[in-house]
Amino acid sequence: MVLLRGLVAVAFGVLALAGPRLTLSTLILVFGIYALVHGIFSLAAAIGSRGQRGCLLLGIEGVIALWAGAMTLKSSHLLPWRSSFWFGFGR
Repeated sequence: MVLLRGLVAVAFGVLALAGPRLTLSTLILVFGIYALVHGIFSLAAAIGSRGQRGCLLLGIEGVIALWAGAMTLKSSHLLPWRSSFWFGFGR
């Protein structure tokens, strides 16, 4: 499962770098969907490994990823400006 998430993250990065014709809105939509799926899988892994070391951190990671994905998809019309500010590309 971790390998699959890593491969999807690498594919997202390659898509962002190799597809200059893709608009920022499309990349943000893809990121929002990725964050939601990542959050779901992280929560499922945390629930499946209850009682083991690190399951609480995995659950917290899942909740944060779900929140980030939901906020990204909810406010997609304002997010390009927020993202550029958060990541230091704003003017």
